[in-house]
Amino acid sequence: QRERMPTHLKRSPEREAAMANALAQIGRIKALANAEDIPVVVVLLPDENQINPALQDAILDPAERDNYDFDMPQSMLREMFGEMGIPTIDLLPAFRDDPRCLYMNDTHWTPEGHRLAAEHIADELRPYLPR
Repeated sequence: QRERMPTHLKRSPEREAAMANALAQIGRIKALANAEDIPVVVVLLPDENQINPALQDAILDPAERDNYDFDMPQSMLREMFGEMGIPTIDLLPAFRDDPRCLYMNDTHWTPEGHRLAAEHIADELRPYLPR
């Protein structure tokens, strides 16, 4: 878990460079999809570091805590994808609301987490499906 903590820093030049590269690739995907009239929607997955405060406390020194924003990188990605006209489905709020979604001290989803993600994604995708 510790090695993923930099993803949640408020400022990270390395993350911002990696995101710029990823967004360029997604922009290419969007252009190809648009040419075929196919909608593109991005699903943002949470990390255990974002939803497990006990893990945050175990990993971070209290003096470091102000350097972190556990809404990152989702908040930045939602904004960037919004500017690109790409809708996002962010699972972070749903997973924060239900502690049964992840095995604690393990990045894997529980069966309940899979169910919650599937339901949330299905609900959000309904407007994009043909009627």
